[in-house]
Amino acid sequence: MLNNKKSLVILLGSLLLVASSSMLALGKTDPYMKSTRTQLMKARAHLFAGEKDKGGHREQAVAFTVAAIDEATAAMKSSHHPSNVDGTEIVATTASPEVGSHMRKALIHLKQAKENLGAAAADSAGRREKIRELIDKAIEQVEKANALNS
Repeated sequence: MLNNKKSLVILLGSLLLVASSSMLALGKTDPYMKSTRTQLMKARAHLFAGEKDKGGHREQAVAFTVAAIDEATAAMKSSHHPSNVDGTEIVATTASPEVGSHMRKALIHLKQAKENLGAAAADSAGRREKIRELIDKAIEQVEKANALNS
């Protein structure tokens, strides 16, 4: 009888520990990944508001940026991505300029997203590397569009 009670207490304690660990992980994401996604969303807004799409580069940049946002969101939800202990968000270290075209502002946000991503914790699912590749492709397309609009 005593053995059964002891086993039950150990089982309940283990369940409580697992449940509390799961609750702590919810809603806490790597702050650099969170900031990466924020910068990508700002870049997307500027790309949508951007000038005429010469050569289809703006449209391609939008597609790469949206795909990077989706990957960042998936990485933040993934159990393969480490949690942030205190839940704070890292904000951009570079302020966006008040003057300039939407495409130039998009480029600034994309570069800031890439910088933040470099500081984000690695994930075992490889999403960080995929996001970096998508950002690089978006940057390339924005630079081509900017060259055509100059």
